[in-house]
Amino acid sequence: MKKIFLVLLLSILFYLPVKAFEEGGKPGVISAKGQAKIDVKPDIATVSIAVETHSRKLRDAINENNSISEKINENIKKSLSIDDIVKTTGFQVRPVYSYNKSSMPANKITGYRVTNRIQVKTPDTAKLGEIIETALNNGANRISGLNYEISDRQEICRVLLEKAAHNAKKEAEILAESLGIKIGGIKKVSSSCNDRSVRPYMAETVTRAEPHSAPPLEPGETTISARVFVDFIIE
Repeated sequence: MKKIFLVLLLSILFYLPVKAFEEGGKPGVISAKGQAKIDVKPDIATVSIAVETHSRKLRDAINENNSISEKINENIKKSLSIDDIVKTTGFQVRPVYSYNKSSMPANKITGYRVTNRIQVKTPDTAKLGEIIETALNNGANRISGLNYEISDRQEICRVLLEKAAHNAKKEAEILAESLGIKIGGIKKVSSSCNDRSVRPYMAETVTRAEPHSAPPLEPGETTISARVFVDFIIE
């Protein structure tokens, strides 16, 4: 009796996986994943530099802003190379109001605030501190948007995805061999390639009368990782 029960139990255990593969007439699959990653030092640095001026008269605020911005551009470009890029990313004029809690008299304009923002992009990441120092000492009063990038990220992702796909295939082959089955094709593939790094943040407002030295900046390393997920068809 015990022998018959054992035979029936083993038959059920071996039968269930086969039925799972054949259910609905669809082939079974083996799901596998592959990963690959690398640590890369950024080779592009970007920073946003702004000049903000305020005056009771709009013309005075614009003239002062233009004068300071031209001085900053002139001095920054002295330390830049042909590969560096400087461009204007924003120019804004806003009225300044004196607010009155009562309805009378109505709020009125007491002046104007003018902001001129430029972006500097350089492949020499070690030079970024010097650029910020030059900007601050020539009248800039807002520094923000500090960011590091990798120029050949697309090519790095291509290589990593190839390695991740190979690892996914290897994992599926190991599983198939262990289970005594064969892989007949691919049903579904998905992939991703992302970088993980701490983005530096700098949003500083300063007075133009203060002398400034170059801030210590270190781009560190960025981890780029690729993942590939594959559903392999079982023969």
